[in-house]
Amino acid sequence: MYLAATAAVMVLASCGGGADKEAERKKREADSLAKIEQARKDSMDAAMAVQTVNVYETAKANPDFSTLVSLLDQAGLSATLQDESVNFTVFAPTNAAFDKLGAKTLEDLKAPKSAEKLKDILLYHVVRGKLMAGDVANSGELQGMDDKVIVVKQSESGTVMVGNAAVTTADVDASNGVIHIVDAVLTPPAKKGTAKTNPPATAPATPEDKKPGTTTQDKVGDKMSGDRTNETTNKVGDKMSGDRTNETTNKVGDKMNRK
Repeated sequence: MYLAATAAVMVLASCGGGADKEAERKKREADSLAKIEQARKDSMDAAMAVQTVNVYETAKANPDFSTLVSLLDQAGLSATLQDESVNFTVFAPTNAAFDKLGAKTLEDLKAPKSAEKLKDILLYHVVRGKLMAGDVANSGELQGMDDKVIVVKQSESGTVMVGNAAVTTADVDASNGVIHIVDAVLTPPAKKGTAKTNPPATAPATPEDKKPGTTTQDKVGDKMSGDRTNETTNKVGDKMSGDRTNETTNKVGDKMNRK
């Protein structure tokens, strides 16, 4: 009897231990799944945060742009590039690109006496509007925010050259524009100018574009209408001149006949 009771207790204890282990295993599994799900959510939140950062903050988050960001801060342009009401296209030189200028040239740019020159150079790297890689490649010319022309060419290998720099990475998206990474600091021309640029595909129509009579076809039509009007006016004038001439001739003839 005693032996039977002892065996029963041992069986029950064994069953209870197994249940505890199973419960513990399920808890560990649930905790592990919860951690994986949280990590996935954190990753998605981080990705969403990157997508909604403006061009300045996007550059600031990349250590390869530390020199550019420092110069933007010094020139007082950081606030401009954080403006969410405007879109910008930024051709961003890396630290290695600035290093190509040489230490002395870079130090000279940072000097207070070069404040206007520094601002001019930095604004030459910024274009109004959001121009993706295809828009830039097909533009021919772009208007820098320093009111100077940026010449754009494409090599046979497909490399897009923006001024004296090659685009190495394109279409780094931001909430208020886009960044294209370049391998050199752009050198602005001495004089200001107006770019003869092709309308970029992603650029919205300007109010002027929406006005009737401002398209090329409308202008050509107006020109043709004007030409036809002038032609008709000239014909009427010729007709009137001819009538007056005939009238004068007839009067002279009548007078001679009476004589």
